[in-house]
Amino acid sequence: MWHNLYIEDAKTACATSLIISEECMALIIATQAIDCAIFSRIDDSGGMHYFFTPPASAIAKRHHANQCEKPSRQDIGGLLCGDQTIIARLYC
Repeated sequence: MWHNLYIEDAKTACATSLIISEECMALIIATQAIDCAIFSRIDDSGGMHYFFTPPASAIAKRHHANQCEKPSRQDIGGLLCGDQTIIARLYC
């Protein structure tokens, strides 16, 4: 199951981005989970949306992210952490 997290405050979002990026890289290294990824998108009000692929669910749960359906390609924004080929594999 995918997860999403929204953080309204820019300073908190910046700190969260660093933390979850480090956690994602550690998980990828430990498990070799090439589909583990986190995407991020800034909205018009300056808040940050994070989307976690199913293999990143442990990270999402630690940060109290909500379960969601697979987001559209337009909704996910850019790749924050993960294999560069994942977008093509998820949205072929």
